[in-house]
Amino acid sequence: MVIFDVETSTPEETREIAKSFAEKVQKGDIVYIEGELGVGKTEFVRGFVLYHGVKLIRSPSFTVVFEHRSKFGFPIYHIDLYRFTGDFIELLERGIIDIFEKKNGIVLVEWADRIEEFYSPHYRVSIQRPKDAKRRIKIEAL
Repeated sequence: MVIFDVETSTPEETREIAKSFAEKVQKGDIVYIEGELGVGKTEFVRGFVLYHGVKLIRSPSFTVVFEHRSKFGFPIYHIDLYRFTGDFIELLERGIIDIFEKKNGIVLVEWADRIEEFYSPHYRVSIQRPKDAKRRIKIEAL
């Protein structure tokens, strides 16, 4: 079921859509965020965690996982799998399996196509940038 299917023109608009979406997501949910490099995935995450009271985030491209604390008392895990080479053992070694299994927070995964064979999300966020400067954001509940 499609929740949002909108175009945004600025990073601020992208963050606002993400904040609206964040109101719907519950503890235990997994959100896959898809899109090409530089399309605004991390900006979307920035808006999502702003709703939860987190003011500053960095892209975890090198760290792979950042844990943020929601103002509602649970963790939000921001996972960036851009550099992930893709086997189950590496997911275990990096503690990512534990994050999925705990269900004690919300899990946001950038470049989730690299682990789709292991886990299914509750939501899928697809961000595309057509030839104009706008972003198209489609969010589906699965």
